[in-house]
Amino acid sequence: MSMSDDGDTRRAFLGTAGMIAAVSAASAKDSVADAGMPKIKLGKHTVSRLVCGNNPFNGGSHTSVLLNEEMRRYYDPEQTLKTLRRC
Repeated sequence: MSMSDDGDTRRAFLGTAGMIAAVSAASAKDSVADAGMPKIKLGKHTVSRLVCGNNPFNGGSHTSVLLNEEMRRYYDPEQTLKTLRRC
């Protein structure tokens, strides 16, 4: 593993940890805010129909390495949280 790979792994871990913290904080807010959100049943669970994947946050564009790097630069922890709150 090169030094660059180690940094990418650490960056991905920190990004994921930040996203988990943001989602936890957002879900702990007043449940009245999502009362009108459309939901579906998945087995025994009721979930929102809104799905927000993490590809933008970890730079997974499936297009090019250059776009992946640009996405990682853009989606710093502050921008990631802003996007998740908007969702």
